[in-house]
Parts: sequence; structure tokens; C-alpha cells
Amino acid sequence: MLFLGTPAEEGGGGKVLMIDAGLFDEVDAALMFHPEGHTMIGRGSLAITEVKIEFHGKPSHASGSPEKGINALDAVIQTFNGINALRQHIKDGARIHGIISHGGVKPNIVPEYAAAEFYVRAPENAYRDELLDKLRHCAEGAALATGATMEFGVVGHAYKAMKPNKTLGERFLKHLERSGILPNPPQDHSMGSTDMGDVSQAVPGIHPYVQICAEDVAGHSRPFAVASDSERGYAAMLAAAEALALTAVDVLAEPGFSDRVWEEFKGG
Repeated sequence: MLFLGTPAEEGGGGKVLMIDAGLFDEVDAALMFHPEGHTMIGRGSLAITEVKIEFHGKPSHASGSPEKGINALDAVIQTFNGINALRQHIKDGARIHGIISHGGVKPNIVPEYAAAEFYVRAPENAYRDELLDKLRHCAEGAALATGATMEFGVVGHAYKAMKPNKTLGERFLKHLERSGILPNPPQDHSMGSTDMGDVSQAVPGIHPYVQICAEDVAGHSRPFAVASDSERGYAAMLAAAEALALTAVDVLAEPGFSDRVWEEFKGG
């Protein structure tokens, strides 16, 4: 049995680096869990790519001679407008969201440089790539409209969508229920992204969510951080860890179980 610590999940792609280094080449199955406001066993994840778009214009006095400038910030804003017009034409569950990371220096100077960063997400890897092209087209149109030049770059790691293994997930749930924790998935099925998605495309894997707090507590919030350091949070962590360990023992020791896991993974 192998335990791998994988830092930099949120954008750093620690597991992607480990896959590339061959650390998962001899692995039978990859098991982990994530704390949440609900207990969900077969939840997937969205493929994601992080993009940085930079525009270069021409500075000028914004009041005295604005006609001599090229406003790079206008290009960023037009990119957001293009994305907003695109939203009604993309599939449910897909996401394009971003921030303006640089918008100029002073109000009386036409911005010669502006930049934005976006996350592009989709349930399928191929559709994520299609949305990347649409985002690029929005930026190219904004550059053409304003006269700015544009640089479009992928930054960080692009994560693949999660491929949950149902055989592993059902066995994990069986062990988890012994601790009195039952699944209670939410009505909506919105998802985030994780480099565990890449792992699940390389070997059979699961990434279940285990409830540690009230259902209305949002992840990545201060109340969620408090819940993580609570008695309930630690109890859920221990129950999930035990269920993961027992599932791993089943993979290694139960005759035929690993074969069924791999048959599902390979599409058999």
C-alpha cells in the first residue's frame, strides 16, 4: 500500500507532476476523500484550464489627448462582454469565470497594459478545449475592436475531468456507512476541479466527498474552515480514512475485486 502526499492541488497540479514522473505507473487504485457540506460518493469534477490574457495599447492623456491612445482596459472589458454574450450558448455545467488582474495605473492615463485571468471549465475534456477556442475568439475580437495587441497564454496546469470508479465508490460507501455516515447529495450537481481528475484518467480512482458541517455552509469559506477544525470534522475525517483504508485492503486482498475495478476502468 502506498500513501502519496500531493501538495498544490488548487492550481499547482501536484498530482499531474507525479503522474508525469511515473509515480502512478504501478498503482492498482487511487483513493482520496474531500470534506464537504454533503456526502457524495460518485461526484465527478470539471476539466479546467487557467488562462491569462494580456492586452497592449498606447498611453496618452485621458482628457487632453484621448484620441492618441489605445485603451488596453477597453479590450479587457470587451472580452468580458463577449463572454457574457456567449454564456447563453454554452452547455449546462460549463463555466468561464475570471478577474481583471491589471487595469491601468491612473485614471488620467489611457491604460497601455491590461490583463485578465480566467478559468475555463467543462464536464468533458474536449468541450473544455472548445470553450478555450471560444474565449480566444472573444479576446481576438476585443483586440480588433480596440486596436490593441493581445497575448493569450495557458498558465498553471490544465486538469482533466474526473472519471469516478463506481465499483470502488460503492465499496467505500459500504465501509463508510458502518460509521453512520450516509450519502445526502444536494439537488444541484455543480462541481469544481481537481488534479485528481488526471489521476482517475490514469488509474482507477475515487474522490468522494464526506460531510463535516451543515449543508448550507459553502466550501472555501471561513465557516467551512472552522468546521474543518471541529469535533465533527475530525470524526468525519477518521471515518473516511478508515473507509479508504478498508477499500484499499479489499483491492489488494479480495479475490477478483481488483479485476472488477480495472474492468470498469477499461470500459469492460
